Amino acid sequence: MNKQEQEFLDSIKNKIKKYKIEITLKEALSKAQNKFIQTKYNTGKTELVDIGVEYFLCKISPSYFIENYCFISIPGKGKEPAKLYYFQKEILRTIVKYKKIVYQKSRQTGLSTINSLYCLWKAIFFSKEWILIISKDSKSSQEFLGKIKDNIETLPPFIQVGIDVNNVKSLKFSNGSIVDAFARSKTAGRGTSPSLVVLDEAAF
Repeated sequence: MNKQEQEFLDSIKNKIKKYKIEITLKEALSKAQNKFIQTKYNTGKTELVDIGVEYFLCKISPSYFIENYCFISIPGKGKEPAKLYYFQKEILRTIVKYKKIVYQKSRQTGLSTINSLYCLWKAIFFSKEWILIISKDSKSSQEFLGKIKDNIETLPPFIQVGIDVNNVKSLKFSNGSIVDAFARSKTAGRGTSPSLVVLDEAAF
C-alpha cells in the first residue's frame, strides 16, 4: 500500500470516528466506485475522495453532510460554513433514530437552521420524500424554505439533485422528493400524506 492509499483509508477512518457513524471501514469501502475526484468542502479545503464512499458517508450521516457541504447565513457576515455544536449533532442522531421529536429549548440555538438542513439532506438522499413545513406565518415558512434553497447550488455535482419546481412555497426535486412550506392555519397540511412534518416555531 502506497502513501496516497494509506492517507485515503485513514481519512475514511477519521470521518467514521469523528461523526460517530455506525459503520465499519469495510462497509464504507464496499460503496466505492473507483471514481476519484477532488471534492471541495464548505471550508474551501479540497480532498481526493471516491464519490461512492463520499456519497455513502453523506447519506448515512446528516451531521457529516451538513458540516462538510452546507452553509448558514449569519446577519452582517453572510454565508459561512455550517459548524455544529455537540448538542446539534446529538439532535440530528436523535431525529434519524426516532419517529416523533419534541424540542423544549431556549431561543437562538440554531435548531430551525439545523432542521432546514436536515430536510435538505432527507430530500436529496432519499427519493419520493414529501416534507411538510408549517411555521407561524408565511414569512417564517418562506425563510425556513429559503435556508434549504441557499444550499442547493453550492453542493458538489455528485450530490446535487435536479430541481423541477422552485417557488416561494415549494421545492420539487428530480428524484421525486417534495418540500412544501405553509403558514399555520386550521387546514395547513390537511389531506396530505407527508413522510416528514416539521412544526417550526411550534410555541406560536
